[in-house]
Amino acid sequence: GKRWIILSTGERASGEMMAHTLKFFLQLPGAKDMIAKHTSEHLIISRTRDPNDPNAFHIYSLPDSPTKIRGISADGMVFEEAAFISEGMFNEVALPLDQVKGSVILAISSPPKDTFNYFYKFFDLKGANGKKVYESMYIRSMCDKCKEEGADECDHITDLERPPWKSLEKEKEVRLQYAQNKSQLRREIYGVAESDELNVFKKNEIDRFWGNAYYTFQRTPKYIVIAIDPCGGGTGSDTAWL
Repeated sequence: GKRWIILSTGERASGEMMAHTLKFFLQLPGAKDMIAKHTSEHLIISRTRDPNDPNAFHIYSLPDSPTKIRGISADGMVFEEAAFISEGMFNEVALPLDQVKGSVILAISSPPKDTFNYFYKFFDLKGANGKKVYESMYIRSMCDKCKEEGADECDHITDLERPPWKSLEKEKEVRLQYAQNKSQLRREIYGVAESDELNVFKKNEIDRFWGNAYYTFQRTPKYIVIAIDPCGGGTGSDTAWL
């Protein structure tokens, strides 16, 4: 009697996800005789093989498209590569779902290069009581020291279990191909969340700044100057507001 939606970045990805889901389900004993409907977007599982069975389990695998998902109610959603699915989809579809009692949202992703990506709110968002809104699991195979130093490799974390589908030999080859893109190497291989844009200040300097006590002016200043770079730096930044 449950309905779940798997949301992917595009139509091709959602079709492949449905194929993976079906392949996984068919490994269970008697699974083949419980498929009431199967398309690239909709899988219905029922002991009676009746698509209208009220106790049937529905799985939708859909792309990041409001028109595809509009009108479908669900008990749970899986955001596959969540950081690369539009924030609008999360706000328009996932948040209304999250108001329903017993609903579940699962989001998984590699770290995006945009440090302002909405995906990061999953890790830090807290309620008025100080409790985290979302339970989070952050898998990173690079220690804080190597991350801060911008290291290409880290030998300090050795107890991380390698997923069965990942090959150590293949990983070495991939590292060589990422040689000219250190930021992407650190994101994809080590799971380090960072931007590949140049920053004026180092993270430890910003942390120290926020950790300082508030400054009290001895005399009232005559002017307060505020400058904003609306483009956030980079090659496309040719505007400043002062």
